[in-house]
Amino acid sequence: PSGLSYTGSLSNLQELPNSQAVDINSDNTLVAIGYNGLLTIHNIEDNTLLASFELFRQIVDLKFSPDGSTIALSLIGSELRTDNIQLIDVEALQLLDVNSNSNSETKSIAWSPDSTALAVPNSDNGVDILRKSDLSVEASLSSGHNTDVSCIAFSQSGNKLLSGDESGRVL
Repeated sequence: PSGLSYTGSLSNLQELPNSQAVDINSDNTLVAIGYNGLLTIHNIEDNTLLASFELFRQIVDLKFSPDGSTIALSLIGSELRTDNIQLIDVEALQLLDVNSNSNSETKSIAWSPDSTALAVPNSDNGVDILRKSDLSVEASLSSGHNTDVSCIAFSQSGNKLLSGDESGRVL
C-alpha cells in the first residue's frame, strides 16, 4: 500500500463543472482549483474555502510559486485578449494588477525555483521567461518548436529549462 488516501472532497459554491487545474502549495496547507471561469483556494486541513475569484474564462493551468507567495494562472486567451497570464497574491488573497500574454491556450506554465520568474509558451512556438514583479519578458526562446509548446519545466537549480510540444519534440 502506498499510504495515499482521499481526505474529503471539494467543490465550488456555484457548482460549476469541469475542474481544469489543481495545485498544492509547498507546505501542503493550501489547494487551488481552477474551473471554467472560477478559481477557489481552500485550506487543506479542514477543506474550508478561503477565497474564490471569478475570472470569466477557463483556467487552463495554475501553479503555486515555490515560495508559496503567489499563484500563477493561465487563462484561455485570444488574439484580442492580452491578459491570459495572471497572478494571485496568496497572503492577501487578491488578484494582482499585473498580467501578460502568451499563446491563446497556454497548456503549461512553470515557476523558476527561486520564484522570481515564470516560463510560459509564446505565440512563436517558443517560451517566454516573465519577471514575477511585472510579468514583463525577461528572455524569449522562440521558434525552437514546430507546433505549440504543451509542457514546460525548470531544473531544480533553475539553470535549465525544458519545453515539449504537441509533436513530441522536447528542447
